[in-house]
Amino acid sequence: MDDTAKHRDDIDTELANIKRDAEKKGLVEAIKKELQEFSDKKPSTIEDYKRNYPKYLKDWSERFEDTTKLLCAINCQFEDWKDILNAAVKPLVDELNIQVNRAITAEERQIKAEDSLAKKNREKTKLANYKRTFDAWLDANKGIGDKLKAHKAKIDDVNKLLSTPDAIISLYRMWWEILPTEGALTPTHTPEHFSSEARTPGRDSADQQWSFEEAQEPGEKQTAEQEGEAASAAASKPYHSDDPLKQPMNFPPDTPRVAPWILTPDELARKLDQAWRRYRGLKRQIGEAETEFKVANEELAAETKKLKELRDGLGEKIKRALKEWIAAQMNQAA
Repeated sequence: MDDTAKHRDDIDTELANIKRDAEKKGLVEAIKKELQEFSDKKPSTIEDYKRNYPKYLKDWSERFEDTTKLLCAINCQFEDWKDILNAAVKPLVDELNIQVNRAITAEERQIKAEDSLAKKNREKTKLANYKRTFDAWLDANKGIGDKLKAHKAKIDDVNKLLSTPDAIISLYRMWWEILPTEGALTPTHTPEHFSSEARTPGRDSADQQWSFEEAQEPGEKQTAEQEGEAASAAASKPYHSDDPLKQPMNFPPDTPRVAPWILTPDELARKLDQAWRRYRGLKRQIGEAETEFKVANEELAAETKKLKELRDGLGEKIKRALKEWIAAQMNQAA
């Protein structure tokens, strides 16, 4: 790495550190404000509590004695109070507890559905890529036709360029534009009369066999077969250095295929089916996750609403049940 490149990297690193420090400073300022409020209020809170603490103890002791007396009075009047509560109130409490469990179950289901949806939402970029690939193959005739027209226009431009003072630029245009485009469009079954050896006499024909791989979708894993092919290809390359700057340049530079390219009609039919299945499968998974989340949300809302209604009305229900119980006892006695 030369001094200029190193200096540029140092500047970029410093700028990144400054930005990170600025973000940290904003966080520190927010915490500092809350810390100051806490620090200001804590002494007065403790002092007030120390002053009131004896009174809190005295009041609680008096309430404890009052409660004890009241409990004795109730025990005297309703010696069978446990039986009364079990008969009149327990069914209401049981109903509430059942609803609590239903609400908890609904909440757990909603959390699970939310987590599943979040995972699927992270795959929406992949879904968009799948859709673009599917659309490209579905419209292969226009896509390939447009690419071939653009390819011819580049070739014509470079032919004209050779007659100008900027002819040296043809090196860039050929190896970074024309050849990558050609390779990316190359038919899977190239006609036999095309030979790369005729292009550059004296050049090792093996150097001219460029291979273009189909662009791998983000987040998509290679199959075991693809990984094996990649490993074999890497092993066949001569060892140079771990430093990428010392590696020989590829001619043409590595260029992934982007749909569509030239296939046989049968291959196109298979490509379309494959692209459709991949797109449809992921779209269905995301749709099912969205539906499950929607249903879980509605269920949680319904169960939570019912639980609130039961809790809010429990007091009045208990009072009414106790009155009905005592009324029934008096009717039996009469």
